[in-house]
Formats: sequence, C-alpha cells, structure tokens
Amino acid sequence: QEFIEALVEFKDNCHDFYRYQACFLAAAGIAEFKDCSRADEIVATIIKWGCGYFYIEEQEWQIFPEPIAEAARAALLQTNYSIAVNQLIDLLKTTEDEYATWIVADSLGKIDPGNPEAIAALIEILSATNDEDTRQIVDESLGKIATGNPEPIAALIEILSATNDKDTRRIVAKSLGEIDPGN
Repeated sequence: QEFIEALVEFKDNCHDFYRYQACFLAAAGIAEFKDCSRADEIVATIIKWGCGYFYIEEQEWQIFPEPIAEAARAALLQTNYSIAVNQLIDLLKTTEDEYATWIVADSLGKIDPGNPEAIAALIEILSATNDEDTRQIVDESLGKIATGNPEPIAALIEILSATNDKDTRRIVAKSLGEIDPGN
C-alpha cells in the first residue's frame, strides 16, 4: 500500500514525465494488490489519460497528447481487469463524443475482447457516421475484438453493400475476414 501511495503521489520537476510513469507502475501494481484503497482512483486516472475527459469549462472532450494517451491505454491492459472494465463501461454509457466513444470502446475491446458493450458502441458509430475515416478506424477495431460475433458481421455486410468508397470497402472486407473467416 505504501509503495503504491508513493508512486501515485510522486512529484517530479520534468513536466510530470516521471509522474506518468510512476502512475503506470501503480496501475500495474494494483493488478497484483487487489485490496489497494486507491485502486478505483488509479484506474480512473489512467482512463482519463488514455481516453480523455469532458472539460466542463470548454464544454468539449479533451484528450492528452498521444504519447501519454497511448502509454495509458497500454497500462490499462496491465491493471486490475474488473475495475478497468467496469469504469470503461460506465464511461462508454455517458460519452457522447464520437471519437471518445471509439477510443473507450476500442480500449474496452482490447481489455475484454468480445465485450458486448464495446461491440454495440462500435456498431452504433458505424451506423450513425457518414465519415469514411471514422468508419475505417471503427472497422479496424471491430476486426480485432469481435471475432465470430453475428451483430458486427451484419453491420459490416450492410456497410460493404452501401458504400462505393474503395478504401472503406477494403477495410470493411479485411475486418469482415478477421471477424468471420470465409465470409
């Protein structure tokens, strides 16, 4: 407990570079130390760094610089599984920003492949968006987390028949092949 406390409270004079690293170590530590009193707080911080947060004053979703966000999402794979999954599901239910929803659903799918909430959120984005770039990144996420699941298979087939964009068709076909080999 003291070691994790020291990691979480770590202060540096390097623009928080080592503070982030210390918190990532604390996140990994709580995977082993299940009774840590600050486990929920640590996971919430890692999720905030990795997926962003709603900044009330600006009334918009804010994200951290990509190196920090990427390292935080990697740390989520090493932390307390059940806390991370529960907090990501809660965030997924309250997030309205399309990009944030994708990041949260993608992170949840990596921690818990096949998670129905993550798959449903990604399918919802696919159904609602007209942006080809968004469709491509969401298709890639589905291809990695939804193997054999009939809902994304149907959604991908629908998109494949509805779009004429060659890049989107290629990405969708690749994802469909990963989710449903032989389709």
